[in-house]
Amino acid sequence: MDRRVTVTNLWTERAAVVVPAAKKDDANLMAKVLGNGTDEELKTFGRMKLSPSGNLPATHYGVNTALYLSKKQLLIDLFESEEYAGAGLRFEEAEDSPGEVLTKLLLYMGLVQIEDDNVQ
Repeated sequence: MDRRVTVTNLWTERAAVVVPAAKKDDANLMAKVLGNGTDEELKTFGRMKLSPSGNLPATHYGVNTALYLSKKQLLIDLFESEEYAGAGLRFEEAEDSPGEVLTKLLLYMGLVQIEDDNVQ
């Protein structure tokens, strides 16, 4: 009996991802593909509105999530494409504070979360 174990789908990374507002729908499709494939993931980007001033309109959307190590390179390759110019991506080990990864990325990009009750 073969007792070797191949580990490919461990949540080993925290990923903070920020996309320009114009790429929100595409990014939600990406979240579905990189995640568990559920329709709920089509709403991933849209909950966290961002802008340089912290006021509407949103110029970017963000998410902070755990990521399968096996999907990390796919995300990197996608964000290196011209299609995602203006996007931001940061990884840290999953044990790190979830909010810390996103906070560092937002500071680097000069963005602030918009606080409002009408998140779409």
